[in-house]
Amino acid sequence: MMSQLMTIKALSIGNFGVAGALPSGLVTALLAALVWFTLNRDKPYAGFPVISSDKSEFQQQGIQILRKGAELTKNGWFQVPSQFAHEIRNDPRLDFRAITRDEMMADYHGFDSVREGTRPDGFLPKIIRSKLTLVLPSLTEDIVDETDFVVPHCLGEDPEWKTHSMKNALLDIVARVSTRVFAGVDLARNEEYVQIAKMNTVQSFVGAQELSQRPGFLRPIMQWFNPTLRDLRAQIRKARALVGPVVQKRLEERAAATSLDDTPARNSIVWMADAAEGKATPDFVAGQLALSLASIHTTTEVLTRCILQLCDTPKVADDLRHEMLEVLAKEGWAKTSLYKMKLLDSFVKEVQRHNPTNAASMLRHVKDTVTLSDNTRIPKGSQIMVIDTGTQDSAIHEHPEKFDAYRYVKLRSRPGEESKHQIVTTEPTNLTFGYGQYACPGRFFAAHEMKILLCFLVLRYDFRRPDKGDEQAPDYVAFEQMSYTNPFIRIQSRRRREEVDLRSPGADFL
Repeated sequence: MMSQLMTIKALSIGNFGVAGALPSGLVTALLAALVWFTLNRDKPYAGFPVISSDKSEFQQQGIQILRKGAELTKNGWFQVPSQFAHEIRNDPRLDFRAITRDEMMADYHGFDSVREGTRPDGFLPKIIRSKLTLVLPSLTEDIVDETDFVVPHCLGEDPEWKTHSMKNALLDIVARVSTRVFAGVDLARNEEYVQIAKMNTVQSFVGAQELSQRPGFLRPIMQWFNPTLRDLRAQIRKARALVGPVVQKRLEERAAATSLDDTPARNSIVWMADAAEGKATPDFVAGQLALSLASIHTTTEVLTRCILQLCDTPKVADDLRHEMLEVLAKEGWAKTSLYKMKLLDSFVKEVQRHNPTNAASMLRHVKDTVTLSDNTRIPKGSQIMVIDTGTQDSAIHEHPEKFDAYRYVKLRSRPGEESKHQIVTTEPTNLTFGYGQYACPGRFFAAHEMKILLCFLVLRYDFRRPDKGDEQAPDYVAFEQMSYTNPFIRIQSRRRREEVDLRSPGADFL
């Protein structure tokens, strides 16, 4: 999910040619952010029309600027057809990690989590793909146990309506549950570490944004005087003090294991140690924070949108409860239970489609000049990102302006498409998790975790917006190409009596 958090420092739009002969239903826009770094400022390449070069304007109106660029170019080569998104998805000349390291100031002090998460060898993404994704069913019990512990802590047990800053409550829930999976119960229940895990992400992005405003030659000096970066470095020092002993304990358990029966608890510390055999020792603490940076806030963002949607369409909550109860009562938390909750999967995917968090994805640095199959030339040194127009395209989705929780249930009912159209599916017409070799490797864990959390939230609580007469913050705020749920949004919840014991419903854990 890291790609959903990227920003760009200057904006220039490449009008590479004309694509008027292409069907509009196939068009996915490509924004070419062509940045020439100098000592004092970023300059666009000559020969490409500039839609906006004002950084502050793009920060405040990024989504509108992208739409304006698409309109002005009339689907010319500001926009690339979806087959070109497919064409560039695995091109080795287009690098995601390099641009992430640059944009997120990975080589400066305090950005330890970014540096470990964007290693050129792809160390953490490989662990997520080869370890975390493969053991998801075995993690269900820990996720359920931690969710059962933390949800009442954050939302209470009162059968009367209570008002919450819902995004903050969900952030706390997700941070604790994710930490339970990544590092174990001790850190998940450590208030000080959970706070660091939540704030490190925020301050990493704020600090990178602030440092990017300084001329390149001054950044090595200014990093030591920036208050945000001072706080960030203090967080890292404290995290090392808190996580260091846990890492040592896990490594000693791993070393002492002599058989499969003695294998220590499987978590990311052990996975990192396994993957590092014969290689340089990884930064275990920075790795923990990198996993948090990549997952906690993005998962919270989607969950908050789901709760807002349930408030607006309460009938969907009833339908979801019916499906959850039917599956859990028969099978408990079996390996296939979440897969059988097809409406739940469709609901979350539709929330992402109907109100996407990111207007653009697939941010890449062009290491060498790329010539596409139609002879379009993307210059070396440029930066590109794909505008995700497919989610709102009427040629792809019937009535895309309407929310339909059953949209993907209906698509999966088609012969031969039963396994398609899931949350974790990546395709050129839906770039929620990116596309190609850099598609979010943690999307399978994110989907697994979100579904379990939503089972607890929907079966144990009712949700509603406060009375219309109450002063209410807007649902969303925008920054650059991103849309965020407002952290000040207020939502009411009340405890309901769930129809099944979620700790051990139906069958035993498998």
